[in-house]
Amino acid sequence: MVYAKATLNETSYYPPLNLYRYTVGLGLYSKAITVVEAILVLLDADFTDEAFGMLRTLIDIYFTLRFITNKDTEARAKLYYNFFAKAHTERQKLVPAYWPGKLPKNTPRLLQLAMPYTHPHRWSGKPMKDLALEPDAVEVDQSGNPFVPKASYEWMFALTSHYVHPSIVALDNHLVLRPGHDNFVVRPGHGRTLSNITAYFAAIHLYFVILSFYRCMGDAVPRRLERLAAPLFAHLVARHL
Repeated sequence: MVYAKATLNETSYYPPLNLYRYTVGLGLYSKAITVVEAILVLLDADFTDEAFGMLRTLIDIYFTLRFITNKDTEARAKLYYNFFAKAHTERQKLVPAYWPGKLPKNTPRLLQLAMPYTHPHRWSGKPMKDLALEPDAVEVDQSGNPFVPKASYEWMFALTSHYVHPSIVALDNHLVLRPGHDNFVVRPGHGRTLSNITAYFAAIHLYFVILSFYRCMGDAVPRRLERLAAPLFAHLVARHL
């Protein structure tokens, strides 16, 4: 991760003014690196459940960047970028209810940019499942079919979602083990630790983000990053699975 961050900074990308793929791709990649840094801080402090929940954000970034990169990249990047207008105008609808007498701060330009979006929370107009499971236009699986990250969506995205919302699944380390016998304490920690699985899948999905990012930029993945992948994953399997 440290090398990936240094490589990005040292490349000196200067996003063109009117090409959205560069601004969006760089922003999402930077966010992914930062999320992994935060995950590692939480793991180091033994907040493993919380780190696992944050893993969902990383997977979400991967699905988003992969979808943008997969086809119609510039159009999809522009749609993603301009969603700020939809988010803004939706918030402004709440102004009269919470700040009576205050006028919403909308401009004709913002209202125009917001018009194409039919859903207040979906920049693409599609559910996350559609973004995640769109067949890849470049990568193929072992059978030669377009790659689809089904495991990332059906397993990891679904499981980490329990630690974001949260559901009862996320309370393993917070429940009284023997009700009627044991007293309650905050985070007794008798459940399983998620540190190993979090570290492993954080590395895996950061690498997926890296691949999508360089496709978005139209650049080859730096050779050293490619060379590091195989020994890194071998180490992660031996250490964390």
